[in-house]
Amino acid sequence: MKAKIHIPKPCSEKPKNFKPTSSGGFCQHCQKEVVDFRGKNKREILSFLSKNPSKPCGIFSPNQLPIQESPIRKVKFQGIWAFGFLGLMGFSLPAFSQSSLPHPLEQTPIDDNLNLKTDTHSFFSRTIKGKAISFYFNEKQPLAGATIKIKDYSIGTTADTDGYFELEVPDSITDQKITIQLSFVGYKIREVTIYDTQLPVQLGEIELYEDDTALMGEIIYIKPTFWQKIKQIFKAKKPQYCTDPNHQHT
Repeated sequence: MKAKIHIPKPCSEKPKNFKPTSSGGFCQHCQKEVVDFRGKNKREILSFLSKNPSKPCGIFSPNQLPIQESPIRKVKFQGIWAFGFLGLMGFSLPAFSQSSLPHPLEQTPIDDNLNLKTDTHSFFSRTIKGKAISFYFNEKQPLAGATIKIKDYSIGTTADTDGYFELEVPDSITDQKITIQLSFVGYKIREVTIYDTQLPVQLGEIELYEDDTALMGEIIYIKPTFWQKIKQIFKAKKPQYCTDPNHQHT
């Protein structure tokens, strides 16, 4: 049995009416915080839910659900005995350092309407500045509390009451192209990609558009028990029998 996440009863509330929180938005109707999972990968979602076992409400992109845990890798006991034998004989295996490779970025070209400018006031810094906005009844409004993060990194900030944000890119990020994600409950995630050589930069106003495709509701997280995981490890494949009467067995 594998861990599985799904929303059996999607909610019809309007996320854009939620009060922004650090993780998403607060629904006045349900009196609960709705966590925005759209910018998170499967591992991050499973980790969050394992640490928060109570049934939270969440917002997902349609292609994210249902989320299913990766199958458990079967243990090869012959390999384990071989390593144990080598250990008893006094042999040692060379250690190799491992480093996780960054995921390939989905590049989105810079919108010409963003009015990109070099920030001369902070010439020696690596900052990205801009303003998150939306249009409501053809009237421009700042998106206070919008989340701005560097894609594939746990580095981000939030927009102030006027929608302005300033994001510092640490020196540890050496990518030639940097993609930032702007998100706000009830709106589609907006991605903007810039070159490292353009830092520091002023992006100007970045418009977010209303999202009618997101799935929202109480999350059902089915988690396998310890014994079910053990059973999965030792589960053997069933033999396949031929049902063709004309087949000649040898």
